[in-house]
Amino acid sequence: GLSVNESSPYTSDRLLVVAMGRKKFDIAKWLIEKGADVNHRGSNRNALFYAVVHNQFPILKLMVQHGGSIKKYFDGSGGLMVEAIHVRNLEMLKYIYEQGGRLEEKSYGSNSLLHIAAQMAALDISKWLIQKGMDVNITNVEGSRPLDLALSTKDNRSFREEIKIPKEDYEKLILYLKSVGAEIGGEHLSVKAQNKWYSDLKTAAKSGNLSELKKLTERNDFPFSPNTVYVAFKAGHAEAARYLIHKYKLHSHYILRTIIDFKQMYLLPKLIEYGASLKLNNSLDSSTNLVSYAIDNSPDISIIKTLVKAGVSVNERSYDDRTGETPLHFAVMRMADYEIVQYLIQQGANPDLKANTIYGDNLSPGEIIADILKNGVYRYERRVELKKYEKEHLLRIKKLLEGK
Repeated sequence: GLSVNESSPYTSDRLLVVAMGRKKFDIAKWLIEKGADVNHRGSNRNALFYAVVHNQFPILKLMVQHGGSIKKYFDGSGGLMVEAIHVRNLEMLKYIYEQGGRLEEKSYGSNSLLHIAAQMAALDISKWLIQKGMDVNITNVEGSRPLDLALSTKDNRSFREEIKIPKEDYEKLILYLKSVGAEIGGEHLSVKAQNKWYSDLKTAAKSGNLSELKKLTERNDFPFSPNTVYVAFKAGHAEAARYLIHKYKLHSHYILRTIIDFKQMYLLPKLIEYGASLKLNNSLDSSTNLVSYAIDNSPDISIIKTLVKAGVSVNERSYDDRTGETPLHFAVMRMADYEIVQYLIQQGANPDLKANTIYGDNLSPGEIIADILKNGVYRYERRVELKKYEKEHLLRIKKLLEGK
């Protein structure tokens, strides 16, 4: 009588995710063939992710045959293309690409697919990516290029031993990258030159010298600091600030995360004024509400207020427009401060909206609290027994949601 889509009694993950995570591949195949939901996102990863991470190409294809969606897969900044490169499986990478994977996908550290291939000494994958049009000198947010990562990883013996890739593989890859025009970037450029570039850039931003800014930023050798934008608009040079925002795509996922994580909220109003998006894009197909992201990562009431005043919706869903969690769901699941929940409701957050969550599908924030109180268990990232003060906190939040 047990459903193939039943959740594990120990985590919020369904049986298929648990089986794949624990490498019980025969059980996983049986569950898939019996109709298990292969797209369900558990507390951490979904089954598609584990199929790629464990290098199980046949199971990945089986999942796709049973409705698995590469396009809808979401995992923060990372994704299935990234993981296929980590296991150095070119055929699986090509398949994921054919099923909707994107070459623009990046890792959590903002490395492009070519950066990752270089780090993993994946020569055949590097060749395929370059044939697909990837820039051999593409830079990450630190200014490093694929050749930088290949060189530094080659010299990192402990890391090479950990990932079990011989030094010779890196030497072959480095020769190939150089043969197609690869150059070193920020990681291998002198500190003195980098400091001079920053100084010159700041001076140009402060004076509003747009032609000098363009000249300096055309190099693109060094990682850009968003504070340079602040210098420009503080000095009243709107065109200079606007140029830098568009040049470095400061409406992107990375800069919005940085602003929230490091509480640089003073940058937000001008970024929005000059075209920054209020969408926090985690992948090409899904996004996180900025208020939800702040609650999940930097639950500070002043940040929440700044975002809401800037126009971020308190009812917008994350990941999925129909079933994704709202900021109130995140506030409850993260046990955010009472004043944060109170403020969200004052700003029109709807406590009756339902979402698919780690506590179950189609639940309102109040129903999540009811589940936690009933079972005496708070599970977010891991299963934790509910403490007395947490129970009292949730009871206060419950009354607030009920309008009492």
